[in-house]
Amino acid sequence: FLSAYIVLKTTKDRFHVSVLMLAGLSFAYIGLDDMTMFHERLGFVVNNALGLGGYNGESFNWLMYYAPCIAFALAIYYLLYTFFRRTHRLSGGLFLSGTILWIGALVVEYGGGQLITQSVVNVPFYHLLIILEEAFELCGATLITMAFLKYTHYLTVRYVRFIANQKHL
Repeated sequence: FLSAYIVLKTTKDRFHVSVLMLAGLSFAYIGLDDMTMFHERLGFVVNNALGLGGYNGESFNWLMYYAPCIAFALAIYYLLYTFFRRTHRLSGGLFLSGTILWIGALVVEYGGGQLITQSVVNVPFYHLLIILEEAFELCGATLITMAFLKYTHYLTVRYVRFIANQKHL
């Protein structure tokens, strides 16, 4: 949200500000969802309502229900990446790397869901997939956070220079 404020103050680029605000809201939702495991629980409830069943209170097909949200998020992330890449290449690289890791986490989680629903389950391998998925998610979040911190630092320096130039006029 700080990045959006600085962009608004320095350039008045409403589209850029809107994308940054949507990103802030999506990250707030992702944090709450990860803490409460809402996506797994929602999938379980929808599965039961549709008669699809579930596995021990969790849903591994929640990706199907969230596909429109994931597509929207990827569109926002693409716009963010283009903003970052254009103005601060390091932020662009960090953001792209973090997004790739998050996508990898979704792929691994999908694979784990397919594995756990089989009649014979390789439990140690499934546990390895859980660890891998969480590692991808945490490393991705760290890289995305670093991208925003670097970008906000860049915008802050630019804003301070903007203010200093205004005073000299």
